[in-house]
Amino acid sequence: MFSTRFTTKANTISWIDIGTPDDEQTQNRTVTTSVQDDYFWSVSNGGVRFGEDDTKAFSYERVEDTGAWVDDGIYTILDTGASDMYMSILWFDSFVREFYAAVGIPFEVVEGAAYAACAANYPNLYFQVNQAWIQVPSEDYLVEDEAGTQCRLRVVPIDAPFNIFGMPAFLDYYVTHNWEKGYINIGPHADSLKPEIELAVKVPE
Repeated sequence: MFSTRFTTKANTISWIDIGTPDDEQTQNRTVTTSVQDDYFWSVSNGGVRFGEDDTKAFSYERVEDTGAWVDDGIYTILDTGASDMYMSILWFDSFVREFYAAVGIPFEVVEGAAYAACAANYPNLYFQVNQAWIQVPSEDYLVEDEAGTQCRLRVVPIDAPFNIFGMPAFLDYYVTHNWEKGYINIGPHADSLKPEIELAVKVPE
């Protein structure tokens, strides 16, 4: 068992607790959710919500014969070693179009990465991990260029029928991984400004 506490905020630090989790690190209600019985910390990603409005969301169109589907979502690996959020090429293009349409600005894709003006009203993103909405704010899913005018989206394509959710999904959460019992427990850590985890049944069609 181990627990991660990652942050990029000033005057706070990141660490990993090995063994018994630190209960003082979970300031709000946590959510416990099972992981798939395989060699990864893997879950089902049911979709992505744009902001606080439940009606503004991206739902994965079902593609048969890909092996991607598990529990009404896309097989998704949680990986703290990945710097970005990797989305299967089966859905990346449609996700990017819907995301920037929701933001209301033009964009371009250069060598697989999506770029747009930084000066825009970017919403929080919420990734549905099993029944839990995991919040990723714009400061964690955008990277500015040197001039601070163009921002790269840290959701990037992967040539595979699955997703990999990297560091942006872990920031400002305390995440306990229990390999023996096959679950993760997640909630905002003690210094986090994130709200408590919301629960959802599925992304609206």
